[in-house]
Amino acid sequence: EKPDSSVVSWLRQLTSEAGFGEDFFGDNALAPAPSGLADFHVAVSDSLNDGRGASGIEDGSPREVPVGEFDLHAFFRDVTMLGERNAHATLGQAIDAAIQPLCANLPRATLLTEIRSGHPITRAAVLRHSAERLLVDDLPLVVSIVRSENDAPTQSRSLQLAAISVLRDFGEASAIDTLESLVKSSSESSDAERDLAAAAAVSLATSRFSAAQQRLIKLSGVEDAAVRSLVLQTMAEHPRPIWADQLRTLALTADVPKLRTAALTGLVAIGHPQLIDTLSQCLE
Repeated sequence: EKPDSSVVSWLRQLTSEAGFGEDFFGDNALAPAPSGLADFHVAVSDSLNDGRGASGIEDGSPREVPVGEFDLHAFFRDVTMLGERNAHATLGQAIDAAIQPLCANLPRATLLTEIRSGHPITRAAVLRHSAERLLVDDLPLVVSIVRSENDAPTQSRSLQLAAISVLRDFGEASAIDTLESLVKSSSESSDAERDLAAAAAVSLATSRFSAAQQRLIKLSGVEDAAVRSLVLQTMAEHPRPIWADQLRTLALTADVPKLRTAALTGLVAIGHPQLIDTLSQCLE
């Protein structure tokens, strides 16, 4: 059922006063907001809408709310005037948004401590938003997280995905070798393994280091069909001039129409010199 009007009023005042450094009690008997409150984020997961178990620690979006059912996420986003920046569909998104501005200002030592031994819910967010603060000396820590060392399996997946994303900012051989090894695991039957492989391929494709990009090109020629398909799809979704030839071949020979379309879109984005000729051949 819909929240009481006094609760709505309290939430509106809470969000509007956050960051002003003053306690307020509002018009009702609800607890005052602490004067130190600088920001305010609300997470409304599926569990609050339909009574299912807690959700939203990792990436995800809320289910579609049936007609006639009260939508708590829309309430917090619109009625309380929190807006899209402060009202989030999952707990993970809310934590991520709250932590992001902190990572630019907190001491590196504090960030590293949190990454090593912080709360399972916050470790991934801190790692993801601390990427630009990490040094080469921190690379072994990131690699150990990717390999799930010292982490319980139930806690490791979101951390692994964050660490894989961070590895794109390192050009050292150990970082690139780790990503390559994950991409090669895409032929594994586990969905979790395939998700990690896809994330690793994206990190290689979006890395600013030419060595990482060259490694992805090398992987596009492997015999394993699953690995090759993942790499070519990643190249199409993240086009670069360095693999323009691979994209052109993909556009002309791929059996999957969606993949051919993605490759053509990539060729348009990078301005391939044989683009018109390629388009003509595709239309024949």
